[in-house]
Amino acid sequence: MFATNYSNHDSDANRRCFRAAALSLILALVLSLDATCSLAVEGTGPLRFRADHATYRNAANAREGYVEFYFELKRIDFLFRPVDSLLQADIHAWVHVSDTAGTPIDSVGGVFGSVAADSVALADSNFLIFFARALVLPPGECRARLVVTDILSKASSEVVFPVSVPDFSRPELTLSEIEFGYDIIPQPADSGPALADLLVKNHYKVLPDCRGVLGGDRRRLYFYSEVYNLAFDPARDNAYDVTISVASADSAAGKPVKVQKLTKAGNTAVLATGVDVRDLAAGAYSLRIDVSDPATGQKARAQKGFRVVAPAWADTLTASDIQRMRDIFAYIIRPEQLQTFERLNATGRRTFWVQFWKDRDPSPGTSENEFKDEHLRRMNYANERFSVGYQNRTDGWRTDMGRVYIVYGPPSTIERYPFTSEGQPAEMWYYDSLTGQGQVYFLFIDQSGFGEYNMVHSTARGERRDPKWEEQVRQGTFDRNK
Repeated sequence: MFATNYSNHDSDANRRCFRAAALSLILALVLSLDATCSLAVEGTGPLRFRADHATYRNAANAREGYVEFYFELKRIDFLFRPVDSLLQADIHAWVHVSDTAGTPIDSVGGVFGSVAADSVALADSNFLIFFARALVLPPGECRARLVVTDILSKASSEVVFPVSVPDFSRPELTLSEIEFGYDIIPQPADSGPALADLLVKNHYKVLPDCRGVLGGDRRRLYFYSEVYNLAFDPARDNAYDVTISVASADSAAGKPVKVQKLTKAGNTAVLATGVDVRDLAAGAYSLRIDVSDPATGQKARAQKGFRVVAPAWADTLTASDIQRMRDIFAYIIRPEQLQTFERLNATGRRTFWVQFWKDRDPSPGTSENEFKDEHLRRMNYANERFSVGYQNRTDGWRTDMGRVYIVYGPPSTIERYPFTSEGQPAEMWYYDSLTGQGQVYFLFIDQSGFGEYNMVHSTARGERRDPKWEEQVRQGTFDRNK
């Protein structure tokens, strides 16, 4: 479990700047869950979208709630126009909040663009666009109206749903609402303020799950929640207890799936983790988070519903399914294994996929597969940090930095060298103790000047070596294909 303390959740000055921002955060992913099993509210109109929300305590005024609204759109529903060498859709999104009598309280909105490489990419009906908006709201009951408009086609869809904002100024132990995620990606502490990224909270990027539906290959439920009003005293034992349980919709009793004793670092904490639900039968469930503070004897609970659908072990796999498997395998599969995979039919490939991860599970007696989880986390991080494009952040794993991060993990130390008249921007990644090698380093150069760093020299076994790298840095004459 990820659990962190924080002192100012909202970084309020940064948060409030979103209310005037013209551009929304965009995260585009390819997902293929059954659209008929949604638990989120769905917009009505020609533009298909789902929405969800989560409420947290506002740092500037504990009585208020900081409400984040999440949208999920089908990219294929929008009209695209040529922009340079790409295709772009312009989307207007707005959130209007009113009280129960219909009196406006606040609103936030703006225009953002979604980009596709070509018309072939646009034909992918499973491609989803995610974005988020946020408002600071007073405690009480209200209604949110979410409107999405395609600026080119003028098509529009909307949805209205109730929002309940608690009074977070109460002194007792309290949990925020739960936000589900397709993944949770820890962010480096030195990454700076994410002024354009509402998905980053307390150094975690939560890829919001507006559906709460699991099944097929997706058997891990990620979630984010915050704990308020822990009793903290540096001079005493500062442990607190967290129990994560899953209960079926028709049962009051929950089955604990993760129990931990965590250490307080202050009066607040973040719970950002995931639980494996591969053993759950198809049906409706509730995820429960129970927090207990031994210092005060107080307890708090948050819960949210989700659904598990039957595994879709289809007789055929799409070309994109197969390519996605190849991409994930790329750096960790032996050539002869890949040849075996390529010779199999759809059922065989599904079986190969399951067995591949099972063979690498360091704790086969548990429901967790730490090897698989860490590999997918590294791939997601590589896509977020090292992708070349801004809109479609799915190619970072292919870059040199992405490959090194996935294969070797996060470096022990990074030295950054900005552009000078004598050379190109560079980064040196040091690893203090690679297994069987000791300390090694990797040198990356931004040869194009557009932020894509190529690996030009390393002391790691089996990696590219160039004894003249220092001279070539000065001259800018590296041959990447050498």
